[in-house]
Amino acid sequence: MSKFDNKKQLRDFEKKLKELQQIENQFKEKYAEYLIQLKKKLIERFKQQYDNFINEIDKLKEKKFKKTISSFKAKNW
Repeated sequence: MSKFDNKKQLRDFEKKLKELQQIENQFKEKYAEYLIQLKKKLIERFKQQYDNFINEIDKLKEKKFKKTISSFKAKNW
């Protein structure tokens, strides 16, 4: 091989390496964006489930309260 071939191979290698680094950087950016979006979705889902849980507890408390009042009113004092 001549020196020219080696330099050409080196330039080709450096070019491919630069392309791979750009792809890697794009991947890192997109992955970071994906993780942020996933975090937001998970937080929103948690909030909804928590709200549903609290609503269910409130309903059960109200039901228990009404049952207790009914039981109390039914007693003959």
